[in-house]
Amino acid sequence: MTQVTNLGEWLDRKVGRRREFTSNRALAEHVGVSEGTIRNLRRMCDGSGKYHPTLDTLNKLSEAFPDTTLAELQRLAGLNVEPVPEDREERVEQFAKAAAKLNPQYQELIWNFLQTVLEQQGRENSVDNS
Repeated sequence: MTQVTNLGEWLDRKVGRRREFTSNRALAEHVGVSEGTIRNLRRMCDGSGKYHPTLDTLNKLSEAFPDTTLAELQRLAGLNVEPVPEDREERVEQFAKAAAKLNPQYQELIWNFLQTVLEQQGRENSVDNS
């Protein structure tokens, strides 16, 4: 079988006679999105970059088809996905660069979120070490 190059083609291989799903509706029900969403994805996600599905839709697809990762679906949808670096220092630098691009109000939101997560992690670690 040949390698698929876009999300529309990937979905086309799931729908049809003698395929996993017999209709857009059946696939939509399995994924948890509307039939119109599936129709639009099949028609417009052709690799041209003119249409990008929402992250929520891609998350639902990856949950419905665990053998396909979210990163793979993003690649098929034509979204630029940077691989997560293995090196902790590299990852910290990537976070800092991303945060530097945000407006100050969003930087504040992210900072508060990180503090909350760190506090939660600290509580979980103290319970684990008890």
